[in-house]
Amino acid sequence: MNFSDARCEHGSSQSTSEHSRLLIVEPVRLLRWSLSRYLSQWFDVEAVATMQEAEKVFENGDVDAVLVSDALPGDGAHLIEMRARHMNSCTRIIHMLAQPVTDRAEIGLVRHIEKPFELVDMKKLLQEVS
Repeated sequence: MNFSDARCEHGSSQSTSEHSRLLIVEPVRLLRWSLSRYLSQWFDVEAVATMQEAEKVFENGDVDAVLVSDALPGDGAHLIEMRARHMNSCTRIIHMLAQPVTDRAEIGLVRHIEKPFELVDMKKLLQEVS
C-alpha cells in the first residue's frame, strides 16, 4: 500500500522497504499488538504505548500514517498529531476513539474510528485516506 498522491508525493525518509511506515500509539497492549500484527502485512509498523516512545520513532524519520489512541493522557493524541504534521504535512492520521464518532469532522488526511472496531475496518480506513 502506498500513501502518495499528487499533492503529497514522497517516500518515508528512513524506510527500507516498499511498505509505507505506520506508527501506532496505543497504551492498551492487546490492541497495540493486534493492530501491529494485522497491519504489518501492508505496512512497516512501529507500535508504541507512550508519547515518549512515539517521539523516539519520530527521531528516526517521518511516518506515512499514524494511528493514535484517545486513551493517551492529557492532550497526548493532539501532540502526536502535531509532531507528525510538523515532520510531514501529508501524514495520514487516524484517531481511535472510545466515544461516538458522529460529532467529529473528517477533515483532509484525518479520520476517526470508534473503539471497538474490526481490524478489517481499520485496513479499509487506511486505504480510504490513501
